[in-house]
Amino acid sequence: MGEDFKKYKASKTSKDNSWDAVTYTRYENEMPVFDDFYVVGVNTKGVTYVNAGDVEPHDKNPASQ
Repeated sequence: MGEDFKKYKASKTSKDNSWDAVTYTRYENEMPVFDDFYVVGVNTKGVTYVNAGDVEPHDKNPASQ
């Protein structure tokens, strides 16, 4: 991403010290661009999840479909 990475701000979500997710959202003119983001999930084993925001989250609970 080079110099463009400076346009992104990070926010962190944690759960029970078992995993962290860091969301990088691009900002233009100090306003968030909500359709341009990246999510990186990590735990004690390393990076476990990466989503560039171009895929809808998948609900693993078939009863809710």
